[in-house]
Amino acid sequence: MDNQVFKVTRDWLHKHKTKRGGFTKAQILALGLDYPLESGWMDSVVGELITKEQSRSFEDGKDKFSSAKSMKAAKIVSSLKALSNSDLLLIEREVKQLLNK
Repeated sequence: MDNQVFKVTRDWLHKHKTKRGGFTKAQILALGLDYPLESGWMDSVVGELITKEQSRSFEDGKDKFSSAKSMKAAKIVSSLKALSNSDLLLIEREVKQLLNK
């Protein structure tokens, strides 16, 4: 088993950003952080020791994207479940109007 550790640096984090200049959920989870990120997350992880396996997962993770559409759809469904029947009927009418345009 690989017992080597890796020290997280700000330069290393920035070197492995996505092409759009951010970080993927896979990268954040590889660092052992909760997703979504909270403000100040980078300062909290710089200087920390992680395993070599975690560092490789972070580096490889910049090309692993979650399906934004499926995540948005799941959030919408979750929100709809909290609505009353009358609110759902109003939304149904609005959606039908949008589909008929």
